[in-house]
Amino acid sequence: MSILVALLSSSLVNAAGFSSGNNFFETRLFGEVTVLCTYPGRGGSRMVYCRGETLDPVEFDYFVLDEYVPASKIILKSREIEITKKMAYVSEKKRSKKQFNLWVWTLFQRPLLQYGENNIVYQLLDGSKIVRDGEFKVSVQRGEDRQCRHRVMHSSSPDDCDFGSRSICDEYFRLENYCE
Repeated sequence: MSILVALLSSSLVNAAGFSSGNNFFETRLFGEVTVLCTYPGRGGSRMVYCRGETLDPVEFDYFVLDEYVPASKIILKSREIEITKKMAYVSEKKRSKKQFNLWVWTLFQRPLLQYGENNIVYQLLDGSKIVRDGEFKVSVQRGEDRQCRHRVMHSSSPDDCDFGSRSICDEYFRLENYCE
């Protein structure tokens, strides 16, 4: 019996990953919004069909390690998409100082994860010395599609009314709590 307990407890030592867990779901979002245009010289309305995606349960998350390690920096590397992210590490809290971008693509940011199985290599550093390293797996599976209800929004931005900009859809999904 004590051997089984020792084996079970040793398999839980040094568990690394994200504070929300290592299983995520890519969820596609759909909806439509009527934009009422209120900027000078342009009145009327425009129907915008929005599509997007989100990562459930979160798109940004802390790296966590279930053991105290005296380190000041964490480096995460994705083997699949060859991306490296660095952040300060707070040993007392056993986590990164800030959340890592797991899923959001912007002009200046790339996400750490992609659809499918992700192998993440981590290094904890004290100064420039590696004090702990390892690897963990993160799964991103397809979630259920979500349809948001129709919404009417007001905008004074020419881009929203003339082109149906991405920002109006981002705001729409946020206001609709990502179709929850």
